[in-house]
Amino acid sequence: MGIATVGYSTLHTESLVATDIAVKAGPAMLFGLSMGNIDTGIDHWVHFYNVLTAGVTVGTTAPLVSILVPRLGSVNIEWSRGIIFSTALTWAATTTVGGSTGPTAGDMAGMVLFV
Repeated sequence: MGIATVGYSTLHTESLVATDIAVKAGPAMLFGLSMGNIDTGIDHWVHFYNVLTAGVTVGTTAPLVSILVPRLGSVNIEWSRGIIFSTALTWAATTTVGGSTGPTAGDMAGMVLFV
Protein backbone atom coordinates (compact mmCIF):
# COMPACT_ATOMS: atom_id res chain seq x y z
CA MET A 1 0.00 0.00 0.00
CA GLY A 2 1.45 3.35 -1.03
CA ILE A 3 1.74 6.44 1.13
CA ALA A 4 -0.33 9.44 0.10
CA THR A 5 1.75 12.42 -0.98
CA VAL A 6 -0.89 15.01 -0.16
CA GLY A 7 -0.16 17.53 2.56
CA TYR A 8 0.56 21.12 3.47
CA SER A 9 3.24 23.29 1.98
CA THR A 10 5.21 25.40 4.43
CA LEU A 11 7.00 28.72 4.28
CA HIS A 12 9.31 29.86 7.07
CA THR A 13 11.06 33.16 7.67
CA GLU A 14 13.32 34.22 10.50
CA SER A 15 12.81 37.92 9.79
CA LEU A 16 9.25 38.93 8.92
CA VAL A 17 9.13 42.71 8.32
CA ALA A 18 6.89 45.22 6.53
CA THR A 19 8.10 44.03 3.11
CA ASP A 20 5.40 41.84 1.60
CA ILE A 21 6.39 38.23 0.89
CA ALA A 22 4.61 35.93 -1.54
CA VAL A 23 3.51 32.73 0.16
CA LYS A 24 1.76 31.52 -3.00
CA ALA A 25 1.33 33.50 -6.23
CA GLY A 26 -2.05 32.00 -6.98
CA PRO A 27 -5.18 30.76 -5.21
CA ALA A 28 -4.38 29.24 -1.81
CA MET A 29 -5.81 28.08 1.49
CA LEU A 30 -4.18 29.03 4.78
CA PHE A 31 -4.43 26.23 7.37
CA GLY A 32 -2.15 27.35 10.16
CA LEU A 33 0.62 29.53 11.45
CA SER A 34 3.24 29.74 14.14
CA MET A 35 4.70 33.18 14.92
CA GLY A 36 7.18 34.43 17.48
CA ASN A 37 8.01 37.98 18.58
CA ILE A 38 11.25 38.55 20.54
CA ASP A 39 10.78 42.33 20.73
CA THR A 40 10.88 43.33 24.41
CA GLY A 41 8.98 46.59 23.89
CA ILE A 42 6.04 46.25 21.53
CA ASP A 43 3.48 43.89 20.07
CA HIS A 44 3.56 43.12 16.35
CA TRP A 45 0.94 42.20 13.78
CA VAL A 46 1.16 39.69 10.94
CA HIS A 47 -1.10 40.40 7.96
CA PHE A 48 -2.26 38.08 5.19
CA TYR A 49 -3.41 39.60 1.90
CA ASN A 50 -5.54 38.12 -0.89
CA VAL A 51 -3.39 40.05 -3.39
CA LEU A 52 -0.25 39.36 -5.42
CA THR A 53 2.86 41.02 -3.92
CA ALA A 54 2.92 43.61 -6.71
CA GLY A 55 -0.49 44.86 -5.55
CA VAL A 56 0.29 45.07 -1.82
CA THR A 57 1.18 48.37 -0.18
CA VAL A 58 1.64 47.59 3.50
CA GLY A 59 -0.40 50.03 5.56
CA THR A 60 -2.74 50.83 2.65
CA THR A 61 -3.88 47.50 1.17
CA ALA A 62 -6.53 45.88 3.37
CA PRO A 63 -5.46 42.49 4.70
CA LEU A 64 -7.88 39.57 4.68
CA VAL A 65 -6.56 38.42 8.08
CA SER A 66 -4.48 40.19 10.77
CA ILE A 67 -3.10 38.41 13.84
CA LEU A 68 -1.64 40.03 16.98
CA VAL A 69 1.69 38.57 18.14
CA PRO A 70 2.39 39.93 21.64
CA ARG A 71 5.80 41.22 22.70
CA LEU A 72 8.03 38.40 23.94
CA GLY A 73 5.28 36.01 22.89
CA SER A 74 4.14 33.57 20.29
CA VAL A 75 0.96 32.58 18.49
CA ASN A 76 0.07 29.16 17.10
CA ILE A 77 -3.20 28.81 15.18
CA GLU A 78 -4.75 26.03 13.13
CA TRP A 79 -7.80 26.46 10.91
CA SER A 80 -9.07 22.95 10.17
CA ARG A 81 -11.18 24.11 7.23
CA GLY A 82 -8.65 26.68 6.02
CA ILE A 83 -9.06 30.30 4.97
CA ILE A 84 -9.53 30.78 1.24
CA PHE A 85 -7.35 33.23 -0.67
CA SER A 86 -8.86 33.33 -4.16
CA THR A 87 -6.14 35.44 -5.82
CA ALA A 88 -2.86 34.90 -3.94
CA LEU A 89 -1.46 34.53 -0.43
CA THR A 90 0.92 37.30 0.64
CA TRP A 91 2.11 38.21 4.15
CA ALA A 92 3.91 41.03 5.99
CA ALA A 93 4.34 42.25 9.56
CA THR A 94 3.87 45.66 11.18
CA THR A 95 4.16 47.24 14.61
CA THR A 96 0.52 48.44 14.61
CA VAL A 97 -2.65 46.90 13.22
CA GLY A 98 -3.08 49.40 10.37
CA GLY A 99 0.46 50.70 10.09
CA SER A 100 3.22 50.43 7.56
CA THR A 101 6.24 50.34 9.90
CA GLY A 102 7.67 46.88 10.26
CA PRO A 103 9.37 45.17 13.15
CA THR A 104 13.14 45.37 13.47
CA ALA A 105 14.72 42.68 11.31
CA GLY A 106 15.01 39.48 13.32
CA ASP A 107 12.32 40.35 15.90
CA MET A 108 9.55 38.37 14.16
CA ALA A 109 9.83 34.83 12.89
CA GLY A 110 7.10 32.67 11.52
CA MET A 111 5.90 29.69 9.56
CA VAL A 112 2.67 29.11 7.65
CA LEU A 113 0.89 25.94 6.52
CA PHE A 114 -0.94 26.31 3.22
CA VAL A 115 -2.06 24.57 0.03
